[in-house]
Amino acid sequence: MKKIFIVAILLLISNIANAEWISGDSVNDPEKEKICLSRIDRKGPRSPFEIDSDYVERSRKIWPEATFVVIGGTMHECFIADTTGQFGLRAMTPPNDNWHLILPKIKKFEPGIDTSQGRSIAWDMCVKAYQNKSNKNNYDHTFMDNITESVFYETFVPTFYSKGKNKIKHNLIAGKKVEKYDVVVQGKVFYGPANPDFTAVHIACLLSPMFEFKAIQYEW
Repeated sequence: MKKIFIVAILLLISNIANAEWISGDSVNDPEKEKICLSRIDRKGPRSPFEIDSDYVERSRKIWPEATFVVIGGTMHECFIADTTGQFGLRAMTPPNDNWHLILPKIKKFEPGIDTSQGRSIAWDMCVKAYQNKSNKNNYDHTFMDNITESVFYETFVPTFYSKGKNKIKHNLIAGKKVEKYDVVVQGKVFYGPANPDFTAVHIACLLSPMFEFKAIQYEW
């Protein structure tokens, strides 16, 4: 507990304004890194990162063998515990002032989906794609439910019910996988006359980060 408390103090006193970033590829002793990875319970993809050189220096003044690896977006720090004398995982932290993930630079459509104009363009593309496939008459109006970027491959597509079993379909639109950074557009097209309700068709479209059309799925 004492060591973990010291790690927390190191996090608090970091000065991001003077940070000099070191690549995660060069911060560790390769042999210690292998041992650290072998003693971490959690398995998953390694993530590229940069870490503040001052934080590394302060840590290694206390634990000369301190080793830093990022798995699944979380920093795992290995060093020797006083209580056991064994080298292994001693602290886990999310991105903070002392380290950050290196994210790929993805070319995206402008204006993006964080703007009303970008969302309108994406929704219009989806509606037009549906109308090109549908021969249903008595169109009345549309309603956009949401537009998301599937950053973590976790967009639920579509969020409306599947026929018969009320199940959510994960990561697929018309059988096509939602890839990282793809844009997912979801909403409804309504048909009249209302008697007393409109008939709704639920639509879900898949666009590339540059708004290239990839797939459409729709259900009554």
